[in-house]
Amino acid sequence: MQWSQIKTLFILSFLVLNIYLLIQYIDKQERADVGVLSSQEASIEEQLESENITLEDVEVDITEDTYISVAQHTFTDEEKERLANLPDQRPVIFDDRFIVSALEEPVAIPAAALREDINNIIGNQIPFSEFYRFGGWNEEMNVLLFFQETRDRPIYFNAYALLMVYLNEDNEMIYYTQSRLAEPEQQEGLKSLTQPIQAIGTLYNRNLLYPDDVVNQVELGYHTRIPLANGQQVFAPTYKITVSEERDYFVNAIEGQTFSSEDEEFIREVIGTTVTSLEQLDEDHPWRDDMLDYLNSLLENETNRSDLE
Repeated sequence: MQWSQIKTLFILSFLVLNIYLLIQYIDKQERADVGVLSSQEASIEEQLESENITLEDVEVDITEDTYISVAQHTFTDEEKERLANLPDQRPVIFDDRFIVSALEEPVAIPAAALREDINNIIGNQIPFSEFYRFGGWNEEMNVLLFFQETRDRPIYFNAYALLMVYLNEDNEMIYYTQSRLAEPEQQEGLKSLTQPIQAIGTLYNRNLLYPDDVVNQVELGYHTRIPLANGQQVFAPTYKITVSEERDYFVNAIEGQTFSSEDEEFIREVIGTTVTSLEQLDEDHPWRDDMLDYLNSLLENETNRSDLE
């Protein structure tokens, strides 16, 4: 009886010891991982400093995120009624998913307008603009890009999640197109994101940063990862990294792939899709031909400019 108690005591003692050693090992491993990460970050910053590459607003306070799956939004009867009752414009909806509209009176966008000014002007003229975030003014094509937001983050350069506003030579709004994605579905569990400094290091290692560059901002959004056959798309958490106020790069925040934005190529593709849609309208539609002429002139001017370059 006494030996049985002693044996049980030994077993419990070894169990407690093993648990203690396991906790010590995990703690040591975590401290080692933090040390490696801190060393890597220090190394990246030292490399950037050696080439006089400056970091500005590069902090992002999100450390975990997930892939999301999203289908295209179909405009409801209530939304169609809202569109039909808009003053000073007559929008057309193609396949219940793609809006094209012409403004009866051009609306000026001041050349020096700030982001908030542009958002206010757009909000007063274009329905459902609250779903989008200003993404930039492409001066070569003279269009404004607005990216749809989901989970409070922008979806970058996706033709199905885009508000695009066309301006005339006086910087006045004359046409717009709009598409939207539905509510996202979380595809997998949360995953750890690479840190912004690591994403910047990826750009540096791929020779996408140059001496005296300034990394102005790092922003977290989503970019297309996989288009699915059923019309849904899978989006990955993605860092948008703005460099020297003139170049934007995108780094997958989970897998690390890097790509740059091709604004004008993307805009041309959207215009091409719009032209195809407009050609389906009756030829006596009041603004069909004017908009087609305008869009085709944009494509032609861009082609001529590319040839000269």
